[in-house]
Amino acid sequence: MDTHLYAIYADDCARAGNHQEEIHTLQTLANKNLDYVAGWLRLATLLIETEQLQQALVTMKEFTTLHPQYQEGHWVFKQLLKKCPKSDLFSLTS
Repeated sequence: MDTHLYAIYADDCARAGNHQEEIHTLQTLANKNLDYVAGWLRLATLLIETEQLQQALVTMKEFTTLHPQYQEGHWVFKQLLKKCPKSDLFSLTS
């Protein structure tokens, strides 16, 4: 039930244009339900759309660690690695 309520609230935030609250809600949703693949991917997509590439990269790294068999997640992670400035990559690995 919590997953459903968080997803509805995230939808409401999206409709209202409140992307930061939507991101916060999706982060909470993903952390509370590590197996909710759709929530993780929606969060990463929103982070990319709002040009928060570093946070999207961190999110996808965590996602691929939790779901190593989900090949599309690895592909998105590799694409983000190509887009992020080298200085951002250094902070991710240190």
